[in-house]
Amino acid sequence: MIDSLPLRTPILLALLLYASAAWTAPDPFKTGVVHFKNGNYEAAISDFKKAYNSGQTSAVLHYNLGVSYFRLGRYRAAQAQFEKINRHKKLGALACYNLGLVAHRLKSRSAAIRWFRRAVARSNNPKIEKLAAAQINKLRPPATQAASPWSGFLSAGLGAEDNVTRINEDITLSGAQSDTYWNTYGSLNYQLFGHRAHGTRIRLGAGLTRYRQLAKYDQGSLNLGLYQYTRLSDWRLRYGLHYFYDELNGSGFQERIKLSINSRYRLTSRQQLRFHYELSQLNELSPAYAYLSGQRQRFRAEHTLQNRDIRFRLRYTLELNDRKDRLGPSSFTSYSPSRHALLASVKSPLSEAWTVRADLEYRYSRYADANIVANQATATRADQRLRASLYATYHLTHRADLEIRYRHTNNQSNLPDYQYSNNNLLLSVDYYF
Repeated sequence: MIDSLPLRTPILLALLLYASAAWTAPDPFKTGVVHFKNGNYEAAISDFKKAYNSGQTSAVLHYNLGVSYFRLGRYRAAQAQFEKINRHKKLGALACYNLGLVAHRLKSRSAAIRWFRRAVARSNNPKIEKLAAAQINKLRPPATQAASPWSGFLSAGLGAEDNVTRINEDITLSGAQSDTYWNTYGSLNYQLFGHRAHGTRIRLGAGLTRYRQLAKYDQGSLNLGLYQYTRLSDWRLRYGLHYFYDELNGSGFQERIKLSINSRYRLTSRQQLRFHYELSQLNELSPAYAYLSGQRQRFRAEHTLQNRDIRFRLRYTLELNDRKDRLGPSSFTSYSPSRHALLASVKSPLSEAWTVRADLEYRYSRYADANIVANQATATRADQRLRASLYATYHLTHRADLEIRYRHTNNQSNLPDYQYSNNNLLLSVDYYF
């Protein structure tokens, strides 16, 4: 187990710190080494930073800063320094080893093993290879202990929403309806054949949302999927079939069958591309919503860039709908939009315990046909939706998070009935296993 690693694991610093003291360098560097040897790590960091600001950018300086941060338990800061030199010709293997120690302190066993393996692969020093191999053996599950085929997560939250009905307050006398709610959701995965990278997995999910006053908007859901995971050259693929059943106010609302394929390609160690396609057949279970039945297709392309601890995402989504639409004796309403959405997201740690994420999404929707009211054609509906989301996550343990999410949605339309704004605040606890 990862927690069984000794806290006094050697960080392989002596060969650099003592040798560097003799190196001809500006005084801040030398005094930083002295402070470190005396255990005064804050002062060492201060002097090493002064050396950096004076123009020193050597790998040794970044290494010493990383070790100093590590000794103070500032693991994210240490990680940033070691990552700067993990490909250095002489110090790269040592930096990889220490990145493994950092990952261990951050409760990421898989990342720790990955860094220790890189240390072995890049090292020409038998001592580093031996230490890294020993750490891998401690972190790996025993050969006789098969990895559990089960995984999943549970989430429970409390929220508040100021416009549950998504109405235009300017033209509705009753005004927006606000309410508080609670929701729960759980997902369970079972590895039927193979393993996570190449095998067959069953996915089961269930959720509930209950409003305090507006019970007619209560929701329930069940879903069951079967997926195959594999590789094709440098691409990682996932494809499968998924069934969804949704309820509204305790009655059947919609069922969906979704065929999807996902692919992922790693451009570099910090960048990757993802592509997604899905085809859904939608069947409305309530006659009141029969006009929503039909087909939906989605195409998605995403680029992710990881810069140290900061993750940037840019995603484009194209959605095509072919629904039955609503047809009356003297009216027609289109419910078959084509949609283009662009999302930008940034995620970054604030501290060892807190992570923040901000999303901004713009979506343009244009419906297939003009609406008809009292035998008179109106304009073809076109909407522009802007949605901003802010997440703050507190890591309770390596398996449990406390998350606060605020989301603002503003929908503008050329048909006033469809204009609205919505604010939603949710506090949830998520547990992963």
